[in-house]
Formats: sequence, C-alpha cells, structure tokens
Amino acid sequence: MRVLLLGGTGNLGLRCIPALIAHSHVLTVYIRNIPKLHSLVSPALISQIHAIVQGDATDAAGIAQAIVEHDIEAIIDVAGNQVLPWKEYLLPKIATAVCTAATEVGRARGGKPLRVWVTSGLGCMEYPGTGGRFVQD
Repeated sequence: MRVLLLGGTGNLGLRCIPALIAHSHVLTVYIRNIPKLHSLVSPALISQIHAIVQGDATDAAGIAQAIVEHDIEAIIDVAGNQVLPWKEYLLPKIATAVCTAATEVGRARGGKPLRVWVTSGLGCMEYPGTGGRFVQD
C-alpha cells in the first residue's frame, strides 16, 4: 500500500517508519524538517523511503498535493506537538488539514476513499451515518 506518514520525526513516527517498511508499504514521509529526519534515521532506512516531502501538517493543500503526486492510498497522521501553556496546540488543526485533504482527493478520484489513521483531533472528524461532525463541548 502507498502510505503517507505525517510526523515521521516524532516519537511515534520514528517507530512507524521501520514498521511500515518492514511490511512492504511504499512510504512517503511528510515532515517540516528534512535534515532532522536524516539525523534521526539511518541512511539504510532512509534509502528505503519512497519519498520525503517537506511541508506543514496544518496545510491541507500541501498534504493533498503530496497525496496526488505520490498516488497515496492511506494516510497515517502521528504529527503533533506537546506545548507549554503559552504556545499553540496544533493537533486539531493538523487533524482538520489531513481530513480535508483526504476528503478532497477522494472526491477528485471519483469518490474513491483513502484510509486515514489519525492519533488526535477527533473533535473535527466526520463519522459516517451521523450526518455531520462529532464536536466535543
């Protein structure tokens, strides 16, 4: 399966890379900082990654472009941040961008859905059969 991984330089993402490769997935990693990935992952493992795309995980258009350019079938979003009280919490924005990109590309592909695994941001996701979005109060 052709997989787009967001958050490949984080704690969980660094564990996803070798697991996805070991299971013979064609892996595209979407990250902010390409040199950071090279500093954290062995050259042997880097060589098995199909593509590395630099981008912002809150940018739905950039994510959609990566999906289209690499013919992505599934997305794993483990991107996010742990912030101190004075910084912005990005998990809902990231989940919204991923869901928006996946929905738009799926529609453009004639309704062919993408598989999406998101580790956070449930408050912005649509649930089939509910007629809307789940919203936490």
